[in-house]
Amino acid sequence: MLAETLAARGFAALRFDYYGTGDSALDSVREDIAERWLDSVNEALAYLQDLSPHRPAVIALRAGALIAGQIAIPLGPVILWDPISNGRAFVREQRALYSMTVNAHHNDSANGARTTDTAIEEVVEDPDTVALIGTSYADTAAKKLAELRLSPTDAPIATRWLVAPRRGRRDPHLAHFCEATAAEHLEVDGMVEFVQPCGYVVRIPGEAIQTLASWLDRVTPTDTMPIDPRYVEQAVFEEGRGITVIERIEFLGPNRLFAIRSQPADDTIDRTTRTALFFGTANDTHHGPNREWVTLSRLAAAAGACAVRFDRRGVGETAKVKLDESTAIYSAEAIEDAFDAAAAAAPPSNLLAAGVCSGSWFSAQLGRTAKASAVVLINVILWSWRNKHDCADNDQMLPADFGLLRTDPAFQRSFRGRFKSFLSKYMPYRSWLWLGRFGVTQVPEVLLRPLLQKGIRVSVILAPFDADWFRTQRGPESLQRLDAPLRVIRTDAGDHTAYHPAVRAAVRSEVLSWCKQESAEVSTSARQSMPEAHL
Repeated sequence: MLAETLAARGFAALRFDYYGTGDSALDSVREDIAERWLDSVNEALAYLQDLSPHRPAVIALRAGALIAGQIAIPLGPVILWDPISNGRAFVREQRALYSMTVNAHHNDSANGARTTDTAIEEVVEDPDTVALIGTSYADTAAKKLAELRLSPTDAPIATRWLVAPRRGRRDPHLAHFCEATAAEHLEVDGMVEFVQPCGYVVRIPGEAIQTLASWLDRVTPTDTMPIDPRYVEQAVFEEGRGITVIERIEFLGPNRLFAIRSQPADDTIDRTTRTALFFGTANDTHHGPNREWVTLSRLAAAAGACAVRFDRRGVGETAKVKLDESTAIYSAEAIEDAFDAAAAAAPPSNLLAAGVCSGSWFSAQLGRTAKASAVVLINVILWSWRNKHDCADNDQMLPADFGLLRTDPAFQRSFRGRFKSFLSKYMPYRSWLWLGRFGVTQVPEVLLRPLLQKGIRVSVILAPFDADWFRTQRGPESLQRLDAPLRVIRTDAGDHTAYHPAVRAAVRSEVLSWCKQESAEVSTSARQSMPEAHL
């Protein structure tokens, strides 16, 4: 939105992913990745300098301010938006947040993951890796990030400075920086909802964006010149062991959904090549949890398959961003986008669909309509095909909207909470299933049976919280009744959003086994895959 706002005012606006982030090259856990971040910035600045002789302006958000502070060339106006001034405090804060959320859920049982795959059972976090929400760093890189400070003595030469922290923030380091650089100071609103939201839907601070764009417009010369930007729609990546993969930008279906296709760097690719299609969670972008869809897409291509990751309408790079737009998660439009993406990705017989939470529901929709031959359902919440109207039209749904597992004591003590617990335990299963078919309860059999009846290869991966939800919805009884080829895997640790490495390792194993056309062991019955005693 910021780039489009600036472009509308006549700026040539460039946004980019640092190395090791987003769709850029390299792995985030490289020991030298901190140095490569600055390389990313220098390459972006060089691109702009080739377009115009004017000094480039820079806008740095949050920890980006620490990296912008290392730029060596003279700059035009610089905006530090909700800047981080102390790398050590930032890393400590992010590690604590990860521990309280992603790393907080563990299986009480000591029996390991509920699968025969020992590689998944033994997943532990690498002691030399610092895991954060959204990324992981090598310990050496995290230490280098922690050493960074926003210092006026090291800052680049700039024509103007604007420091724009969130409203009410008091930071003596920022105050000193403003004084030493004669920077303007302007507080902005909406940053907590943007960078530290309570829920899973992020609110873009439209008013702050307009404020920053107006300031930059005011302090920048008004003369214009024609430019001739270079566009590249394809890139080659080295995936180790001498294997290269190609990624290219595509636009899928009549609504031109932004997508990136990963494929082997040879001429053997055609419509018969196995292809994995990855769905974002809620209103998340095509990168996946902790950038997993990017990494997994390249691994799939290195294994000889293809992979497609995309943004549906109202998300990420698809279509023009609108101020204060609201994109419903479970909507007819989202289902239509899922079908369009699948049709453009590969023929149904060669397509696997995978997603977390709502992404798993859209994956199941493809299997149900025979638009995919395999699905990997990760941390499913909505086990019903019936979608409540308020959920289809709302982008901020509460647990009560789905009848979700409520852990707050007030709800558990309420009449409604006690009554639902009573029904879950004592209602005859057939009656419970009948409620599930109408979307009153979330019974796994309702979602799984149509997939298995169509011969879809189904893998279900559940983190501890989601396995508890599966159990309260009487999933073990569903498995007993299905008695069909089905893999249900519960990880010993992990979170609902799949940031935890244990969950992502399970996903990676299932997807790559299909991409490599291995005869994965799927003949074990549902009863054997996930014993009721372990739930």
